[in-house]
Amino acid sequence: MKCSVCGKEFGNDMKCQYCGTDRVTGLAHYSGYDVPESDTINNASSFSQDDSYVPISRPNIIAEKSIVCYNCGEIIPADSKFCPHCSTNLYVTCPKCGHEYSSQYPACNKCGTNRADYYEQKRKEENWQKEYERKRREEERKRREWEQSPEGQAEIARKKEELLKKEKEKEEGKAAAEQIRKDIMAQHNGHKIIGWICAIGTVWLFARLYQFVGGHPDPMDLALPFIWEIVFGIWFVISINMSASKTESDIQKWKKDHPNDIATPYL
Repeated sequence: MKCSVCGKEFGNDMKCQYCGTDRVTGLAHYSGYDVPESDTINNASSFSQDDSYVPISRPNIIAEKSIVCYNCGEIIPADSKFCPHCSTNLYVTCPKCGHEYSSQYPACNKCGTNRADYYEQKRKEENWQKEYERKRREEERKRREWEQSPEGQAEIARKKEELLKKEKEKEEGKAAAEQIRKDIMAQHNGHKIIGWICAIGTVWLFARLYQFVGGHPDPMDLALPFIWEIVFGIWFVISINMSASKTESDIQKWKKDHPNDIATPYL
């Protein structure tokens, strides 16, 4: 690109290497700005003229909303997505937050994500996933080959037999445990029978007491049935609790004495 003051190639520096004009003025990257004539005259007289120099009093004013391509330095429309001169992609989208920003920056100016690092991490994750899938398929292939081999067939049959054996032992253990529990509970049915007899007696005495009260007897006549009712009620509660606690304690004792029996885990 040529300097708008001296007409020579501007170069890549911030100022023209021939007339010293700054880059904004020399490349006319502004809107509606006129260089003062005194500055133009001073700049024009500060270098030696040659045949290629054409004096210019004012710079060429470009249209508003223009930008300079950061790659080639050409002036392009401000709404350009790609540079029409060098085809540079001027904007990229952040792969993490979706914000669009200038492609000249390595990181997003909104979330700070570095594009190169982000894509590198994604590439490593994809490679790891591919390697994992490859190993999984390889292991699956070897497993199928082993299952079809004579050794694999024999091992599968052995495992099935062990599984069936364990299921059978489990069922036998549950049945044995149920029978043991019934046997132990049968040993303490006497406590329950006594308890229910006491309960029936309590009901009978309560009925008798109700008859006495209805007939307005002497208070002394109520003392004996009342006492027996209390005794039977207490004995009923004690009998039932003794039966339950004794049964559970005997089951725990049986499990302790037979730790390796098939019924022990299910009691």
